[in-house]
Amino acid sequence: MVENIKLENTVSGEVLELSSTLTPYFILESCLWGQVQSERYEYKYINQIGVQITNTTLETRDVTITGWIIAFDKADMTARKRILNRFVNPLQPIRLYYKNSYIEFVPENTIAYGTDRANNNEVITHFEIVGVAPDPLFKDVQATSFGTASYQKAFMFPLIFTRENEYGGVIFGIKDEQQSVLFNVHNSGDVEVGMKIRFRSLQGEVQNPVITNVNNQTYVKINKTLAKDEVVIIDTNTGYKSITGKTIKQDEYQNYFQYRDINSAWLQLAVGDNILIYGSDTNTENLEVIIEFNNSYLEVEEWD
Repeated sequence: MVENIKLENTVSGEVLELSSTLTPYFILESCLWGQVQSERYEYKYINQIGVQITNTTLETRDVTITGWIIAFDKADMTARKRILNRFVNPLQPIRLYYKNSYIEFVPENTIAYGTDRANNNEVITHFEIVGVAPDPLFKDVQATSFGTASYQKAFMFPLIFTRENEYGGVIFGIKDEQQSVLFNVHNSGDVEVGMKIRFRSLQGEVQNPVITNVNNQTYVKINKTLAKDEVVIIDTNTGYKSITGKTIKQDEYQNYFQYRDINSAWLQLAVGDNILIYGSDTNTENLEVIIEFNNSYLEVEEWD
């Protein structure tokens, strides 16, 4: 049973909290997000027993939220209806937060209110929000990150400011030069997910960085020599696929799609362990790689 949720308009940034017990003016009656329906693709040849399923896809998810507005008088009710009228906009997606996960949906219509005096008056009004989630999966609010560069603690007593050393100053940390180019990324969700891959050249140029999924030998490669501190971000999430980058002299990220190797794939993380290996044509020791993704789930409802 869902008793507490938070809604965020992803365009305006406005937030609306709904609870069956905690919020005084906007009371949650119910929040239903149904079930995810599957679509199977199959074929059958003559005299075959049963069918052969070739592929299964997941469809959209319907979202329905109902509740009550509580007000002191007519003017107060008008002001609170105005909040909902502006908040629920079919042109603006809404992010629904439940516990440590979220899902985004698009309202199918504007806010709907009660149609009789008992459900729509100066002090109490019933409302309904109906929408559809194009991506039916719930995602972790907190993204999971894996980095390939590590640092050893090397803090020194702060009074030793005049000491000369190879680093030219006081030592607070030393980068581990024995970093491995092979690492494991664990997807603890229910389904395969995309990710953000961040390449960065640390101490000097790096030519043609690449990262490969050892499990299936798919890879993504950037055919470009990265200058010192140049950053490339590859987003492989469905609906957000892109390649952008910027140098230290640029304030905003630019489109780097033209540098994508023609045989590159939009790497996905399978459920469980994913062995990845990264490298480059030159100076791999200067390459930093960071992986970021959100575990995704088919269902998340539990007792509040």
